[in-house]
Amino acid sequence: MPYMSAVKTLANLSDADLFDSLSEGMTHLRANVERLDQAAHLLSGAGDQRTAAILGHFASEEAAKILLLLDFVRCPRAEQSSRSRTLSFYNDHLWKGIYASACEWSPADYEEFRGYVKKECDPFYLDGPVGVDWIFPNDITARREALIYVDYVGDITNLDDPKERWWSSPYERSYGHVSSSCVQVALALCKAGVATVSGLEVVADVWRTVAITDGTTYGALLEEVDRTLDLIPQPDGTDRNLLEESDLMALARWPFPLWGLVAVRSEHDREKRGSILNDSRNTRKVRLQKLYEVESCREPTPAISEAQILTLHEAHLAVESDLKAKRREYLESRGGEGTLQFIPASLAIDEGSGSYQELKQRWLNLTEEERTALVALAWFSRGEVVDWERAYVGALERAAGLDERYQLGLRGEWLKGWRRWQSEPKPRHGGEVNVGS
Repeated sequence: MPYMSAVKTLANLSDADLFDSLSEGMTHLRANVERLDQAAHLLSGAGDQRTAAILGHFASEEAAKILLLLDFVRCPRAEQSSRSRTLSFYNDHLWKGIYASACEWSPADYEEFRGYVKKECDPFYLDGPVGVDWIFPNDITARREALIYVDYVGDITNLDDPKERWWSSPYERSYGHVSSSCVQVALALCKAGVATVSGLEVVADVWRTVAITDGTTYGALLEEVDRTLDLIPQPDGTDRNLLEESDLMALARWPFPLWGLVAVRSEHDREKRGSILNDSRNTRKVRLQKLYEVESCREPTPAISEAQILTLHEAHLAVESDLKAKRREYLESRGGEGTLQFIPASLAIDEGSGSYQELKQRWLNLTEEERTALVALAWFSRGEVVDWERAYVGALERAAGLDERYQLGLRGEWLKGWRRWQSEPKPRHGGEVNVGS
């Protein structure tokens, strides 16, 4: 006969009827998790990593349902709205993903854990080398769709640009299937007896009276987990100490209850998604404008000339040439065996060579201000450091405490930093920055 999910109606059952029903459901879930995870391992072993990844993900989602139902049991009956809302996420891909991710987190306390959950609920977020380069969709739902489906997609940041659209297809993985943390936690909990009627009774008795606050530490959480598992009667007479080491490690990853967090903004607040995306785009535009203004600042002028930097760079190249020759000689002395990754530490830098002493002397002949400028230029050359003034001020504050070896170790960055300082800053990512304002 036709049917539809009635999981929300579990909230209407008495505890006695609820635990009977949940025990049956968790038995089915456990079997399905094991079936999917084992199939993923078999396919992975046969070389079909793409399909194995999909089945492994489905196994995690089914395992997450076990954790969600346990959270429903952990929630006090007086918190009826939270109990009902928790059940409403039983078939929600985002929240199943949050439960799965929570098994991998290592929060110091509940406040940090709560921050993780809130972040995972954001439908969009800004990220990239400077933190605002691109707008990304919710990571959990986006990774799920990319794993399973073929779709015609567009860059959220520049969705109106036809050049920023393409077909996305699940990619082939080069690594084998590994059971997820969520699968390991859920199966270990079932193995420890939480899915039995008596186990669910213990879970309810222990957790419904536990006060979880921002200051509740991970250590305090583990104490409650241990207390729960110690009180669960083992129908076969076994002791929890006989569980495998991997099971015990998994049990320690049973996360904080999420039932108190289900009211945070959800990716499925569809009516808000458009406004949230617009807010993200406006935030990005403003921050890129400020970033451009910072990048445009080239004051103060480095207290060293280009001619001096070029002379120092030539000395640096001479040092590198000598080192390269010595490394080559070393490898030839070993019959050509090995690579430059496994040379003696003494050949990483040769401070006794004539070329190094020449570089060092040129550097010592500089004034303190000139050496400080070199430190600032080296720092400015790296990655996405864009604030020249901050790099220079930082060098002024710290250069005196930086030893000679460290400063000379920056020699390969001096000219790069100078070239960057000379360059004209450009608006980032499609010219969205309003350089005229």
